[in-house]
Amino acid sequence: MRISRKRFFGVLATMWGLTRWQSASLGATASAAEDSHPDPYEVLQEARKLARAGKFEEALQKHVWYHENALKYGAGQYGVRLSFALSDWAALGKQYPKALQTLTEIRAKDVATLRAGRGDAHLYHDVVGIDRYLTGPPQGVELFKWLDANDPKRAAECSIMAEDVLADAGEYRLCGKYLGDPLLRLDIMKQGREMERKLQERPLPNGRTAPRTADSRFINTAVRIITILVRSDRKAEAERFRDEALKIVDAPTIREAVEKAAEPAKAS
Repeated sequence: MRISRKRFFGVLATMWGLTRWQSASLGATASAAEDSHPDPYEVLQEARKLARAGKFEEALQKHVWYHENALKYGAGQYGVRLSFALSDWAALGKQYPKALQTLTEIRAKDVATLRAGRGDAHLYHDVVGIDRYLTGPPQGVELFKWLDANDPKRAAECSIMAEDVLADAGEYRLCGKYLGDPLLRLDIMKQGREMERKLQERPLPNGRTAPRTADSRFINTAVRIITILVRSDRKAEAERFRDEALKIVDAPTIREAVEKAAEPAKAS
């Protein structure tokens, strides 16, 4: 079962459109409707200040609140919530072990929710995000395998969030199962790149310049998809995808991706 184009692009738009630099600037762009609610950005800053002051339990409670509520009051916190905020939380855990225990328990709850047939792709993304900041076996790959075997519809919805961790684990055929039409995916990637480039042209507070990450994100995704196709015995599709991707971004890593993806197979 494959995710629909509408649903797929909606998930991808969230991942690409709400980038870290945009999220970090929300404190200066919050809407009037959000003014009556706690400001997630300020709560995260408070957590950092409390940690520096040695008030570890209070800092932990701020992190828990931020993780559970940030997206209710500011959707643009998506990127920060799974990157800088979790990094701060993990740093707190080095001084206050209860913080890591709490984060581990949150991940376990998320896994249980998905196994129970509830939750969505964003909850799966939470699991994968937390994996990056905890030691021990990551849960994202095994959870997706379980969803693939027991809840294919939900697996299809989560597949875009799972693709990079599955590829890193060498699960190329499982990735390929949910990839669908590579050229349709390329069209979505092209739209995502254009959207991200427009967002990055917006002025930031204090005269800062937004990092130009749209092309690098496109290149990395294109190379990953080419690798998935080659390792799934779909080389002809990989070559067609490469040729079309080069028309959008002419990068050596894309041009060489088919050959590089085939190298381990030749050596084995």
